[in-house]
Amino acid sequence: MKRYLTRAFALMRSCSMIAFTVLISFFPTQFSLGQELKGTLTKTQANQVVIKCKSDCATICRKTLAYVNERGTQYASVSQAIQDCLQVCEMSKDLTRPGSKLHCTANQLCIDACYQCIAACEAINDKKLKNCINACRTLAIELSYDQLNQLTRDIDTLIGLHQKWKLTNSTKSQELKARLAKIEEEQQSLRATSSPSLEAYKKLVDEAASFKFELKRELQSSVGGTNLTGPLP
Repeated sequence: MKRYLTRAFALMRSCSMIAFTVLISFFPTQFSLGQELKGTLTKTQANQVVIKCKSDCATICRKTLAYVNERGTQYASVSQAIQDCLQVCEMSKDLTRPGSKLHCTANQLCIDACYQCIAACEAINDKKLKNCINACRTLAIELSYDQLNQLTRDIDTLIGLHQKWKLTNSTKSQELKARLAKIEEEQQSLRATSSPSLEAYKKLVDEAASFKFELKRELQSSVGGTNLTGPLP
């Protein structure tokens, strides 16, 4: 009996260590994602989260692709969309690093691939495609948030240039800053939502991109490219 009890206690200790290891490996990821939801991650940490989301999406796309390829010709369009998303995720993952000049372009391509994959999967009533849809939606939201961060930084820079070249009076400058603050407020509100809408993110990104375009066009037409020092954001 004593021998059996000893073995039982040893087994319990072993199980406890396994459970502890699993929890330790799980919590850092959750903690990092939680930090980012509050906007407290550094740029490098945020890039690491994006890379992880791309890796997760690629992994799920690869598994889903194997499934749909066995379904026949009716899944042909879904297969192509998933394959595109998989390839773009893997390619753009290597460009998600500080200093990469193709970082924003690669991420936009990845967002487009995610939208295409979601649409193709939702067009077929198959519950086994749900994981792929969710992975694509998560990645698209993460990249949209990253886009908004870059856009708001660019807008802030452009507002500063408008002030430098005296293209706006104090009242107009305050209006531009208030418009930027509203976009940032909506961005943080979306970030704090437990189940944010991908459509809401897309709408806000489009709004910010339009605002940036207006500021940049007015600056170029009023000052002229030859008088500006360095490229505009």
